[in-house]
Amino acid sequence: MDDAIHREMMAPFWRSLPPALARRLLINATGQAHLLACASLAMQMAEANQPNLTGLTGLAAELLVAAWMADPLHGPTARHVAALPPVFIHPELAKAAKIIAATFRPPDRTARLEALEAAGDWDAMRIMVERELSLAPGNCFWRWHGWHHGLARIGGVDGDTGQALAWEILEGLKAFPPLAPVGKWLEAQFELCTGRTSAAVGLLERHADVLGPWHLERLARARVAEGNQTAAIQALLTLLRQQPWRINALLTVRDLQHGLAGAVSIPQSSTAICLYSFNKAEELQATLASLAASERGGAIIRILDNGSTDATPEVCAAWQARLGEACTVIRLPVNVGAAPARNWLLALPEVQACEFVAFLDDDVELPAEWLGRLHAGLAAFPTAGVAGARVLEDASPGLVQQVEQFFQEDAAFAMADVHRHALDLGQFTYCRPCLSVTGCCHLFRRAALAAVPAFDIRYSPTQYDDVDHDFALTKAGFPALYQGHLAIRHKKRSGRGLLASAAESANAAANFHKLAGKWSGNKAALQQQALAWSAALVGLAVADQSAFS
Repeated sequence: MDDAIHREMMAPFWRSLPPALARRLLINATGQAHLLACASLAMQMAEANQPNLTGLTGLAAELLVAAWMADPLHGPTARHVAALPPVFIHPELAKAAKIIAATFRPPDRTARLEALEAAGDWDAMRIMVERELSLAPGNCFWRWHGWHHGLARIGGVDGDTGQALAWEILEGLKAFPPLAPVGKWLEAQFELCTGRTSAAVGLLERHADVLGPWHLERLARARVAEGNQTAAIQALLTLLRQQPWRINALLTVRDLQHGLAGAVSIPQSSTAICLYSFNKAEELQATLASLAASERGGAIIRILDNGSTDATPEVCAAWQARLGEACTVIRLPVNVGAAPARNWLLALPEVQACEFVAFLDDDVELPAEWLGRLHAGLAAFPTAGVAGARVLEDASPGLVQQVEQFFQEDAAFAMADVHRHALDLGQFTYCRPCLSVTGCCHLFRRAALAAVPAFDIRYSPTQYDDVDHDFALTKAGFPALYQGHLAIRHKKRSGRGLLASAAESANAAANFHKLAGKWSGNKAALQQQALAWSAALVGLAVADQSAFS
């Protein structure tokens, strides 16, 4: 980080923020719903005429426009932006926002659409969107819906049809000149998602006058993708001079300047890679194939067959033979659940002797450098107890499934969901301490595991055992570390449709109730610790230390 920028702009800005707003912006500076909540809070504080709160009206407007630019075809958000005074947004963007707001007409009944989303029936959703667009090509609701579902599937099994739908919507926008600024903004996003980074850079630079500072973070992501880190850093520093609340940009700059963005280091110390599986032979086969093709150094592999009754034993036996003496399979006669399976594997003498222990779900796709990325993160943060990845939907790899976790500020006990429904455009590509990381691919230090109790078997058969364990690590002084420079594709769907039965849904709800009951009294302390670690990482502070309480 440029010392002059930090001294003259960043530090004074963050010290001047009201504590409640500082906490929210430290959690993240992206995600439409999150940014809208931050904008609303800033406006409420400005209208209350609180002393020493200068500039909050302008900050609220910036946050509102940022929320819209994150999802510009969303009519309700466009309606808020269209009402802003002209000083806060370019006239061409304001005109586009008014048109989108006026033409965003949701259908009276959305039950069919919601059912298709829950079932993950992409073909049926695409057919419905295309039909509705043909009947009402000017209805921005269907443009918005089709854009998200089309772009999210680029790179997946349905990538060609997804790309075609997204392009069709772009063509419709470009055919209507008043929406041209939004069309160019989304076209640059399309080019990024399809790997044409030079085209994205050209679009963003040609339309910078209209797009204003909003284009700079996306320009930086494109520069990183094309390998020009110097230009990426310059774009992000320019953005931070104008909008110092951009914590994502600040974290990215730090990683680029310190070499963490590309760091890969296979552990030289002993490492165990542990998996457990129940009746998912096909997914396990794909996971083990990607594991075998990855860089593992001298790591041992331990696979626990959790009482499977399908072809899992045969899959495990075949991979044990192929991987040789580094791999051992343990077969249990019954399914003991996720937490006991983890504890069983951790109790193995050869695993206890390892300095690092990785746990993988049986339905992930691993890139070659997964272990080296996680270890590089832990090497850069010596106090971190566990490192986890940025997780993408396997069927829709353009969608973010999970990133770092903090508590939501305006809920009694809930985790922030800034990533919910977010397209993966590089906004979560950074590394920092947090409260919890996803359990589908994470790497532990043995010292951290020894400092906390084993995984709590009260969360059997599964759900929230890993979150509970991460909270314990944070309380013990070993924070979870989010390694956003590693992307993992996860076959298990998130959100609606995640739980296949009423029994699974009931179990998840019960386990969340256990989690809340166990940790609600510690929520403030855990959040304070995690946010303080994150703020200290980039040298941020606030005048009132109660900002983290």
